[in-house]
Amino acid sequence: MRGQYCWIVSGILGMVFLLGCQSENSSPGKMESQVVQEQGMADVQVPEVTFDSISRERWEAIRQLQMRIRQQPRETGLRAELVQLAYGPSWKAIFVTGTALLKHPESGRAIPVYQAEQAAFADAQRWAAYIQQWREHPLSPNFGELNRWQTLPSSVLYKENRGDTLVLYLAFQELAPLP
Repeated sequence: MRGQYCWIVSGILGMVFLLGCQSENSSPGKMESQVVQEQGMADVQVPEVTFDSISRERWEAIRQLQMRIRQQPRETGLRAELVQLAYGPSWKAIFVTGTALLKHPESGRAIPVYQAEQAAFADAQRWAAYIQQWREHPLSPNFGELNRWQTLPSSVLYKENRGDTLVLYLAFQELAPLP
């Protein structure tokens, strides 16, 4: 009985997480301009983030690097290149893509769009967590070995279908590193 209760609570918390990822004040496709208070610094104006904040070529390079890191999870040079491309210091944001299949690989049946979007968002959240970690500690963890991270505020900036794959383009607001 207790195990069932834990699964129900976990499911509810997961749904709250997914619903809470979009802020009430931000419209889809952009993160609103905001004032950030940093320790020991005056207020800093952070510009609005949109899909066009970075070039299409940069988005594609980020997506390609993510795919290469999946194939070579221990390659620190690829990580460094991804961190360099994905972090936008002017916006205090991490730009990543999240991908999900639109068809079941074995049966060929269509996967409901909302499920594909949830999977792509989870994939992007994981990439943002790795990039945030690799900015602080470039040598660890290897891809596939991250075991804790902060939930970052985010905005879906654009989405498209590429064949049988859904690609979401997101910006995650940078937060202070975990202790």
